[in-house]
Amino acid sequence: MRTSRLRFLLASAAAVTLSSTAMRSVALEAPQLRSLLKDARIVAVGEVGAVTPYKDGRVAVADFHASRVLKGRLPAAGDRIAIVEMRELPTPPVFTPGRIGVVFLRPSTSNTFLVSALPRGTYFEPTSKELGFLRAESPAELGELGGVIDQLLAMSRKPETDAAGRAAAARKLTFDLVSAHQPVLVQDGGASLASIPGLSANLSEDEKRRLEGALRRSDLPVRARLALVQGVSNSHLQQLVPVLRELDAPPELLAASWKALDALHAPPPVERLEERLAAPDPAVRAAAVRELLRREGTDAIGKVGPLAIQDPDHSVRLAAIDGLGDLKRPEALAPLERVFSSEEGDLQQAAARGIVAIGGDPGADALGRLAFQAPPGAQRYALMLLLVEYGKNDPRVQRVATSHPDASMRAAVNEPLNAHTHSGLPGHALDASE
Repeated sequence: MRTSRLRFLLASAAAVTLSSTAMRSVALEAPQLRSLLKDARIVAVGEVGAVTPYKDGRVAVADFHASRVLKGRLPAAGDRIAIVEMRELPTPPVFTPGRIGVVFLRPSTSNTFLVSALPRGTYFEPTSKELGFLRAESPAELGELGGVIDQLLAMSRKPETDAAGRAAAARKLTFDLVSAHQPVLVQDGGASLASIPGLSANLSEDEKRRLEGALRRSDLPVRARLALVQGVSNSHLQQLVPVLRELDAPPELLAASWKALDALHAPPPVERLEERLAAPDPAVRAAAVRELLRREGTDAIGKVGPLAIQDPDHSVRLAAIDGLGDLKRPEALAPLERVFSSEEGDLQQAAARGIVAIGGDPGADALGRLAFQAPPGAQRYALMLLLVEYGKNDPRVQRVATSHPDASMRAAVNEPLNAHTHSGLPGHALDASE
């Protein structure tokens, strides 16, 4: 009962396979491409022609002219495929005249709205709103994209008969993905690295160069670069340590590079992390807070505590407070008590979570001090935490009952816990149903 109440009190706010045969023959992850290929009835290379809107632009039909079909068959003679696109403002349209790329299609959903909106005909729709049309910026990129998909399909349909041949084909495809222009392909390449056995022992110079180039690409979405960093870490590629040390933006990539370097036994010097605590970008400061606490534990409290108390950015303070609580060490209580006393809302809640996580006599003593020394609203919150976590008979609770200078605090010890729901606490309540 206490645990569930406390949890309420302190609350704050797939990859699929192509086929079993393909899985046996392809030692490759490529999760997004495999999923797209499995779900698609038709996969085709081509160009968007005319786009006709219907129903005041809420739905459109794009004429896609297929220059090459990679999977499936066109629905009729000629090269035209009619693709239905539901449009919602302000989301920009996926299909615009003149765009080239590869489509992954399935028969269009049939419903009353589409039946009434569109002329009779055979229609298809993308298997994924985000990835169902992989657009290319040039004919060369389009050829690269089609060639990679050809390789993956060929490995599934006509696998190499010997294990060495299959491994070589999968390895070649992985690095073709890594060095591709299309972000989806690069991301799949990163996800595929760890599937290559013994890669760290025999990484070639060409493969190393491809990985270095991909890691340095600032034009890639961060998710693609994160997949590369994770793949390098999972594959134990110490040859890439120098490039990982270069990565410093955006903050998510910086944090991932620190973790990868740590896994590769080449962690960044603590001094460099400490320098980042003063970085202009709040997200970098928050990343440095988390990494310092992870690396240094209690030794980092003196460096991180001041950010929990007074950093000008709310998100940095929250990261520092949460990180201090996650240590579950009494040494972290001093800054957490400061925040609990001086703040309200989610910062105070985070400090409360940290104090309770530390627990034991040190946590109880901290709440006992706060019940006397914090501002009035925070005193009552501290008392409620003591009652919920330690019970009415705890000596710190009894000290409040017998010697607190505020009569309402003394009386609150004997009130039902649900009475605290209406006690003026800033945003904290017990579950009245319990």
